[in-house]
Amino acid sequence: MTDRQALGLVLCFLLGAFIAFLWSEGFRFGALAIGLIAGSHIYDWMDEASADEAKRPALTVFGEIAGIVSALIALGQLIKS
Repeated sequence: MTDRQALGLVLCFLLGAFIAFLWSEGFRFGALAIGLIAGSHIYDWMDEASADEAKRPALTVFGEIAGIVSALIALGQLIKS
């Protein structure tokens, strides 16, 4: 396990705690949107190629799908309120 992967796991744990807090306060759609966006970016950051490996695209298909889903969730929450 590399240092980047270990730090990514710590960040995912902290993100999970933050999402649980938001969920308990009633911000369910916001918690899902933040979780999808931040989780996909942490995943992409953890799997970035090192200097001696081939470079990969910054945003994977999962990240793109998470961005679309979170935008739809945020739009639905805006229309609802």
